Amino acid sequence: MNTLPPDIGFKVIAICALSLGSSSLPAQTGSSAGPPAQSAQTSRTIGQKEYDELRHAAGSVKPEELPTLQQKASAGELQSQLVLGMLYQLGCGIVKEDVVTELLWYHKAADQGSSIAETQIGVYYDLGKGHNQAEGVKWYRRAADHGDAVAQNNMAIMYASGFGVKADMAEAVSWFRKAIENGADRDLADLIYFYDTGMALPQKSLTENRVEGLAFLRSLADRDNSLAQTILAEVYKRGKLGLKPDLTQAMNWLRKAAEKDPDAEALIGWAYSHGEGVPKNDDEAVNRFRKSAEHGSVIGQSNLAFMYENGRGVRKDLTEAAKWVQAAAAQNNGGVQFHLAEMYEYGLGVPKDKIAAIMWFILAKQAGGRDFMRELHPTTKYSGFAFYRHPSKRDYEEADRRATAWRLQYDCR
Repeated sequence: MNTLPPDIGFKVIAICALSLGSSSLPAQTGSSAGPPAQSAQTSRTIGQKEYDELRHAAGSVKPEELPTLQQKASAGELQSQLVLGMLYQLGCGIVKEDVVTELLWYHKAADQGSSIAETQIGVYYDLGKGHNQAEGVKWYRRAADHGDAVAQNNMAIMYASGFGVKADMAEAVSWFRKAIENGADRDLADLIYFYDTGMALPQKSLTENRVEGLAFLRSLADRDNSLAQTILAEVYKRGKLGLKPDLTQAMNWLRKAAEKDPDAEALIGWAYSHGEGVPKNDDEAVNRFRKSAEHGSVIGQSNLAFMYENGRGVRKDLTEAAKWVQAAAAQNNGGVQFHLAEMYEYGLGVPKDKIAAIMWFILAKQAGGRDFMRELHPTTKYSGFAFYRHPSKRDYEEADRRATAWRLQYDCR
């Protein structure tokens, strides 16, 4: 497994609206209560945290709590309506996914002014079975106008891509900036890419685009936005936005970001492992990767696994490597999941297990990784030969069953 490169920006990811079928805000279910539900009078910004909390609340519902939850929702309790909408959207092993019931509860919540419900209805039309992106835009706009940062980001994506609306980069940039200022900064690197390539402000010169992009990025970094600090470090490292490459400045900003962001800590580890901006030092790289990994960073976990797998800065230990690969794979990273599948396939640090291998290959493909049945696979038996993997129908079906169960648990985590 190769270490993940520290390229955190400057190539546009596939543009699509946030898949909020697996997102959202907690509710009161049974005896457990979450934060107060969003109402039409709410003035605070709604961000990804609230969506994640709702998804978690739906995944925490116990079967015996369902009748009480439905009773409260029917009586008009907004929290319960949102949880039921998410529950029927995801299933979570409690109910069967039911788009009719899902929309029923989301519409009831939207009638009470919930921007989360409005966004989820928009997702149904945009990415789900509604197949009407113009209708999706209508619902995203309603939520965005209520101050929902996730919906604002989705509006930006729709305008940038021309999905359900005429493509308009100036409008997209305006929505991106609103969303980022309100805390939905997931696509900040893409916005900076647009500025760096002159796409953000089509009516202005490349220099004007870069000046404005750099000013916006610096303003966020100066306000302790750790993602902005990490991206600014990358800008200095690669000489983007009209700057000259400056590894000293890059490391300064990365260290500031690392005070709050374990991913930035991992990128410092990567710099030590490659000698970029700092003297090459595998021991220090391992220290940084470990600190990052223990705080949940996929980048830190996968790179720490690489160091154990290759005996760099630590004694070679495939069992320890597998432990950290498993931790990163559990966060649904397709590339790491593919490598975990290979470890089960060959018995590297884990017991050899063909069903587990196929399961992780399936999950890797679903997460955007490589397709294990469509690439040549080198054989260890005959040197110089390769073959396509062709699992038996029985093995594949069992692995797929396990992958579905894992996915269900992950979506409702």
